[in-house]
Amino acid sequence: MVDGLASQHHVVIFDNRGVDGSGGVTPNSVGEMTDDAATFIDTFGFTKVNLLGFSLDGCVAQALVLQRPELVERLILAGTAPQAVAQT
Repeated sequence: MVDGLASQHHVVIFDNRGVDGSGGVTPNSVGEMTDDAATFIDTFGFTKVNLLGFSLDGCVAQALVLQRPELVERLILAGTAPQAVAQT
């Protein structure tokens, strides 16, 4: 999927803390993951992003849109559930 998107878009992949190659302690909640995602976007100076969230990261993407709507131009969700946002 990434290669297909990258053929027409600038793609940046974000790993949550403590996942795959990321250091640090894994966040305990969607809220913490949402804060991390917002910090990542701010740190790299992105003003608007097209955000793709799959599974748990779909919950994070939904929470980010609610918390920081000015950061998200487009939201793409896959394999996630809307009720999960209420658990942040």
